[in-house]
Amino acid sequence: MPKSRTEKIASYDEQISKLLDKRNAELDKQKQEEKDATEKRQRKRGEILEKLAPDTINLTIEEFTTFLNKTTVNQFGRDKLAEVIRAKEAKQKSQDPQPQTIPPPQAPDPK
Repeated sequence: MPKSRTEKIASYDEQISKLLDKRNAELDKQKQEEKDATEKRQRKRGEILEKLAPDTINLTIEEFTTFLNKTTVNQFGRDKLAEVIRAKEAKQKSQDPQPQTIPPPQAPDPK
């Protein structure tokens, strides 16, 4: 028995609702993965800093912020960061395979 127009519309609304729920679930998963990656990166960087400068462990947040500002957020620190970034970019360029260009076919030379 054919559905009435109202039933068809209700069916479409239900399908849309289910798809939106799936979309939102995927967005939530993506956000959680990004948050987990950020937290992992921050933990790892904190561990590295504590190994390199163990005296910073007992600093308060304010003292730690002052330490970072005085030691890294200055021209010397910016220059060193720029060097690291340039080296990283150069390394990536050397590792990236060069795209091979294929010359377009040419018509035979008429004689």
